[in-house]
Amino acid sequence: MKKVFKKTSVKNLSPYYQFGIDYFGPFLYGFTKWLYTSLKKAQIHRVYFFSRDGYMMDLAFQQLGYDAEFDTQYVHFSRKSLRQALLCTTSGYQDSLQYLGWEKYVTLSKLLEYYGYDATERKHLAELHKWELSKDYAYDGLKNNKEVEQIYICLKEQIYEKSQQQRQLLLAYIEQIGMKGSCAIVDIGWHGSMQYCLEQIAKYNGLDLKIYGYYIGISPQFPICGFCSGYLYNPQNLKQRKSVLCSLGIMERMLQSTEGSTDSYRQVGDKIWPVYAHYEYEEEQKLVCCIKEWQQGALDYIEQKKNYLKEDEDYVKFAQPLIAIGKNPTLKMVKLFSFFYNTDGEKEYYVSQKKLVQYKPRELMHALSNSVWKTGFLKSVFKIPFPYFYIYRIFRK
Repeated sequence: MKKVFKKTSVKNLSPYYQFGIDYFGPFLYGFTKWLYTSLKKAQIHRVYFFSRDGYMMDLAFQQLGYDAEFDTQYVHFSRKSLRQALLCTTSGYQDSLQYLGWEKYVTLSKLLEYYGYDATERKHLAELHKWELSKDYAYDGLKNNKEVEQIYICLKEQIYEKSQQQRQLLLAYIEQIGMKGSCAIVDIGWHGSMQYCLEQIAKYNGLDLKIYGYYIGISPQFPICGFCSGYLYNPQNLKQRKSVLCSLGIMERMLQSTEGSTDSYRQVGDKIWPVYAHYEYEEEQKLVCCIKEWQQGALDYIEQKKNYLKEDEDYVKFAQPLIAIGKNPTLKMVKLFSFFYNTDGEKEYYVSQKKLVQYKPRELMHALSNSVWKTGFLKSVFKIPFPYFYIYRIFRK
């Protein structure tokens, strides 16, 4: 087993390519072997890899030659495209929040995105109504928040109309890709919202659809009806959940394609096409190159090792090097990801862009809360060796 994890450092290799070889490659390899074994056991033939996080999963599945045994497709869904199609079934403000995943704080920008507005539309609404897109609202208080309720009431008719349009196009897209009967969906996972929304769409529209969900990790916050399973954790075994979620942003970025998220759908002739949101790194070609380098490194690793594993191996062992650096990052690893960020009205970097002395206490806690790599963020602020994962576990309670 040690041979599989042996690092093959070569001079002049990009550190991002090396990261793909040493960490992302073994992780992706173990997941793909687990997925193949799980699909064979369940006797599922039709398999859908969901954009954008399913991009590398699909490529790895092909690289190992497993696509020859299954009917596979890379398909375009997102939380936004699915949830928006369900908003027309809700009865009012409080009911409209039922598909919104839990976060400690939700910005107005994220709420407007949830209601179906793209970045340009959100900016226009903010200018028109003098709304502050970066304003935070406590998730637990949303149902009784009169300010947000008034925003919803102001936009209700438009939200309903946009949802109806999205619903019709989504149903046509589901028919176009042949999604029916028993089928597997493959995605990164976490809270189960995508599977739940698809099940609800099938329920409200009378679709013959039985979903088997396969994920990196899954602990549903939504009442999923069908089967779901996770490579690293699932509802029956949550032992590694916090170890994975402390660096979920890195895992998502590693797996994603370099295209925008699916905002909606449009019809051209008799075919339905996805409409992409603006890709967050479209003007950041340096970062796109870094992503492509670690993805190529991962695929090269898989090519080298694809005939090594026995089918009864403990596949989770292959994820441990990546989990370890997520939990206990080095300064070198923090520097590697210091340029990466998510966008939600404004840039939210994975790690701190300021020194500790430049933060006010409340500002520091807010920045940590928004980070998608919390252990990396803590390491970037304090720099000294310290049990940052232990702090994260306390923070998550």
